[in-house]
Amino acid sequence: MSLLPSTEGRFARADELLDQARDFHRRKPWEEAGRMLMVAEVVRLHAGADPDARRGYVRSQQALFDRFTASRGNGLVELLHAALAAAWAGDADLGGWALTSIERLPLLPDWSGAVRDWLRGLLEEATGRDPAVAAASLRRAAGAPSAEVPLYRAHLLVDHARIAARAGRTDVAERAGREAAELYRTLGAAPYLEAGRSGEPVGAAPRPVKDAWAMTDREREVLALVLNGLSYAQIARELFITQSTVAFHLSNLYAKTGVTSRHQLTAMVRGDPASFGMLGVPA
Repeated sequence: MSLLPSTEGRFARADELLDQARDFHRRKPWEEAGRMLMVAEVVRLHAGADPDARRGYVRSQQALFDRFTASRGNGLVELLHAALAAAWAGDADLGGWALTSIERLPLLPDWSGAVRDWLRGLLEEATGRDPAVAAASLRRAAGAPSAEVPLYRAHLLVDHARIAARAGRTDVAERAGREAAELYRTLGAAPYLEAGRSGEPVGAAPRPVKDAWAMTDREREVLALVLNGLSYAQIARELFITQSTVAFHLSNLYAKTGVTSRHQLTAMVRGDPASFGMLGVPA
């Protein structure tokens, strides 16, 4: 399947295998095959994709998710990936169903508690509820046993670090980020380590910035090129980074500013360039 190539950053191979799996599922729409395909697609999106593609995944696969929620044969792995997709989409109903279904499974492994708290925190954040609840859920996730699933432990630590940094807890963010980076390196999970979930190494302390949106230097560079009309590929070439890293920085900017597209972000900056530290931007 495409899981290993996705986590190693071999996206061309991952996409080739996913195309084969989709073709098989079209010809033989078995329920089990559909669940496996959903897991593989979510892993691929998580490893490297445009944030708009992540947000739109549930809607684009609505028929698959309708069958999934009607099924009684869902396992822990399928449910946690459904909950992750729900968090990207801000779909509280799907996410709540997936978490409740996980809690009803018999003989849950010890690490499932950490993963549930991680996903609960992401759903709280995505649906705009109390940010303190999201932070508390991710704090519990980071403190719970999850060594048996090191890749998912790294993911939850990255999100814990991100929210801790946003709250000014740079010491917590650095510790969580360093542990996540070490796990990614050990696993050979290149795309996650490269993106670093920031413009710098995972866990690096946020740099002082002069704009009202607390942009990193790399986010500011990406934004400037977006304002000049460059595509993802052109920005990647200009900054010597991957397109998935460009997408990551833009997703951070969307989250900080509350917009959902490049068009909205560009209009926002042109309407108030001073707040972005970009006084030379034409209106």
